[in-house]
Amino acid sequence: MRKKILIIKGSSQYDTVRYFCDEMLLCFTKAGCLVTLFDMTQIDPNIVIPDLFDAYDMIFSFNAIGIEIYNSMNVHPFFWTFLVDPPFHIHPRLKLINKNDPVMVSCIDRNHVTYIDKYYKNIAYTCFMPHGGIYGEPFKRIPYSDRSNNVIFMGSLGDVYEINNMLNVAAESWPELINPIINTAMFDIDSELDDIVLRKAEELSISLSNSMTTEIMYILERLDALRRYNKRLSLIKALCNSDISIDIWGSGWTKALPASSFNGKLKLHNAVSYNTAKFIMADTRIVISDMPLFHDGSHERVFSSMQSGAVTVSDKSIYLEECFENEKEIVFYDCNEIDNLAEKIKGLLSDFHKAENIISNADMLTEYHTWQSRANAILAIVANLPQ
Repeated sequence: MRKKILIIKGSSQYDTVRYFCDEMLLCFTKAGCLVTLFDMTQIDPNIVIPDLFDAYDMIFSFNAIGIEIYNSMNVHPFFWTFLVDPPFHIHPRLKLINKNDPVMVSCIDRNHVTYIDKYYKNIAYTCFMPHGGIYGEPFKRIPYSDRSNNVIFMGSLGDVYEINNMLNVAAESWPELINPIINTAMFDIDSELDDIVLRKAEELSISLSNSMTTEIMYILERLDALRRYNKRLSLIKALCNSDISIDIWGSGWTKALPASSFNGKLKLHNAVSYNTAKFIMADTRIVISDMPLFHDGSHERVFSSMQSGAVTVSDKSIYLEECFENEKEIVFYDCNEIDNLAEKIKGLLSDFHKAENIISNADMLTEYHTWQSRANAILAIVANLPQ
């Protein structure tokens, strides 16, 4: 009997997660399932969902979208929610999950799984499930030598001044704890944020319950973004100062990096939809991936840029180093050694043979990192769970 799946689709920045929903619809369908897509931005869910839930074997969403509706229903089929952000970003939804409901929360970083298992005893099932990648131009790949863009970066830069102001307001609620956390976290980007919270609390002889820790983490959600933006900004500045020309697609850069900076080495473009971004990557030689602080996980841009036939240049994680060998299928960089990275990029732009070997080697592995492979893995896991 074919499994019936309902995918709940919400809103997202640049339509990225909405695009993932469309991709999962295709992948679950290809795997033999009967799939319906429910777009919460188009239809009143309070009218439609109650009539639909009992017709499905599984509900699927990203970032726990739809959990409020799920809780209000009398029928609770299996619910798989695929987190693409750190759990503390999704805290208000995660704490709504009922302990006795069959809900699986998958995470794109193994540290996030540990976090949920520790702090959310209301969640029945957790697992590690990385992003999938999406082919940019599956039918006709542009040769490396003919691509229009040399080096690109795709991603936005938040307003660091506004975020700092928000954090100052947040610190007013508990300044003796929040301020030391902020000060430490900005310099220690190799530690998980919750570890910093607990370490600072211990140093100050402050006892925190699990619920207090998760609330503090949610208050500090913008601190996580600020750490990432500072890391991203430092990377781009260092590369431009090392004579690397970069095209950036994303919002927020003009305030921090005027286009006149770096002697024309920086070209800024408006943010684009995810669908447009994949075609830009398919016409690019080198895509720089600056992951969020996923120390044991991945980001979809790593896989999508590989599948688009570009050389992927990415910061490291434990998981990515398990998947790919440096300078064989990917080029890893250390944020503390940007000069070394600049030389590697210059080498890839001059040595097409080396670049094409990396791309060819990556091609042999990317089939394991598509949304289709993730959909197949999800169905296999669900099939083996107790009924």
